[in-house]
Amino acid sequence: MESCGYNAVRVARLPEKLIAVRSGLAKYGANNITYIPEFGSFFLLSAFYSDLPCTGTDETWSDIRVMDMCKNCHACISKCPTAAITGDRFLIKAERCLTYYNEFKGTPEFPDWIAPDSHNCLVGCLRCQLQCPLNREQLEKVEVLAEMDEAETSLILENRGFEELPPALAAKLEELNISMYYHHLSSNLKALINPKYRLP
Repeated sequence: MESCGYNAVRVARLPEKLIAVRSGLAKYGANNITYIPEFGSFFLLSAFYSDLPCTGTDETWSDIRVMDMCKNCHACISKCPTAAITGDRFLIKAERCLTYYNEFKGTPEFPDWIAPDSHNCLVGCLRCQLQCPLNREQLEKVEVLAEMDEAETSLILENRGFEELPPALAAKLEELNISMYYHHLSSNLKALINPKYRLP
């Protein structure tokens, strides 16, 4: 954008899902995740401030609601491993969502009420998204972006400082957009490898 004479700065700590829905870019599913027609729920939202003029576009400010097709579909509700998604409220029960426990700092220990076989991702949880009919086409486009060998996996399990990792491994984590969750990867990976694993 600088080459065009405009500036843009990425902004953290904005309600990106809400802004995407209100602006008409995305729509909410019953699992409280946002969907874009071309991508389903598999995308990463980022917000920017810019001095680029918004001209020649119709202004939209959409209502906050769940997509119509979700009203008669309960796929995400039935597949949620922790019962965080219910049909009686708009928001999920964040305190029961597996993603809360394996993505956010300050919650490294998994509560006993989370069944060991609930763990299904190195970061986050995909159970509701994998079952969603709106993601069927996107699931056919899955690509392997990076692989970790045994030595690299061992380094992650050791939970060394990110700055101590070999440059090639750090680059893989950056490419996969999971370096920001590095301090959780060790416990998450142990839970995936050994479902009965509990932190001491």
